[in-house]
Amino acid sequence: MIKSDQILPKHIVTQSEGNIVSDMGNEKVMLNIENGKYYNLGEIGGDIWESISKPTQVNELVNHIVKKYDVQTDK
Repeated sequence: MIKSDQILPKHIVTQSEGNIVSDMGNEKVMLNIENGKYYNLGEIGGDIWESISKPTQVNELVNHIVKKYDVQTDK
């Protein structure tokens, strides 16, 4: 895995191990096993989490979000 200060459209992202994710209504919450902290991913964050269940290029993820939520990119 490449560690970088900048995420580029060609980079590949995927879910990291060590998290337990559950549905709570329309949102997802995550428990990080290592630090014991809970995180509320919300509806959109949960959608992103599901979208990266397999390795995905950042540009593909952005395209998915733009289409699904009818937003524009700032180029």
